[in-house]
Amino acid sequence: MLELIHKHYPAARLRQLAHAVSVAVLALAAPGVAHAQAALDGAGALDAVIVTGARGTGRTVANSAAPIDVISAQQLQATGKLNLLDALDTALPSFNLPARVQPDLGSIVRAGQLRNLDPSHTLVLVNGKRRHTTAIVNEDGFPGSVATDLALIPTGAIARVEILRDGASAIYGSDAIAGVINIILKSDDKGSFSTQLGSTYDGDGTNGSARIDGGTRLGEHGFAHFGAEVQRQGIAVRNFSLNPGYLSYPAVRNSDGQLVKLGPNNSLPAGASPNPVEANRNSNPWRNTGVPQSTTASLSANLGYDVSNEVQLYGFGTYAHRNARSAQNFRIAQYHFQ
Repeated sequence: MLELIHKHYPAARLRQLAHAVSVAVLALAAPGVAHAQAALDGAGALDAVIVTGARGTGRTVANSAAPIDVISAQQLQATGKLNLLDALDTALPSFNLPARVQPDLGSIVRAGQLRNLDPSHTLVLVNGKRRHTTAIVNEDGFPGSVATDLALIPTGAIARVEILRDGASAIYGSDAIAGVINIILKSDDKGSFSTQLGSTYDGDGTNGSARIDGGTRLGEHGFAHFGAEVQRQGIAVRNFSLNPGYLSYPAVRNSDGQLVKLGPNNSLPAGASPNPVEANRNSNPWRNTGVPQSTTASLSANLGYDVSNEVQLYGFGTYAHRNARSAQNFRIAQYHFQ
């Protein structure tokens, strides 16, 4: 076949035939090239890639994956409460403040809870730094728990309160299982003054407070803000209903020295006989309801200076003093032998 072509077609015609075959091959390959180019163009038109987990990216409350509440200074003041602890209990549905029924310091040093968990599992931060806990143990009926006394921070010096209503133990540890409360102090050069006065419907429990705060600029790159607050709470006592079926002994032993398992709500177990001695006595004498008398004075300072765009010198702190008196009753025995 090749010999026939060389014999009947000159060299020029052979070149023309080769060019024609080449054009035909390119024409057949053109659709494939077009499809490949279209695929490449489609691959380049991707949506914006969002990298999660980066600590440098800013997020707002609206687009955050975790439930976050932000309570402003105006919202705290609008509650009309005496201190930060009671204000958060009013403004934040997920924040729980148990009633004052504990004796001793339990009626004075109170602890808030997130999601009704152990108070020591709620981490409290001030300007992003850990706030120290109190020295009282067994807070709000949780054995071994310690909490942070939010009532010692001047409310007038707070710019906002950020609450993470989700566990953050992976970042902060076991003290953030219930959530995180971050208190941001004011840093502007403005000031404010406010007072309030109130009492219960029965006329007791009179309370009042006075708050003042102010700030100034330190040159062109610094600030200083100070706050002070005085709170006074009058005593209020309420009767506590008697529950005859309640056994006040936390550990009851029989005559053989064996522990007796109590019924629901520390009631008499099934099949047991009540002790006639306890028929007309207060089954829960150590519990008190009402509000103890207290006077609290607190101070705060928040300072900062930008040395450069990357370096800032800062410092903040609070000081508080509380004098309180609470009604107490006699204590019961730890164990009771039947």
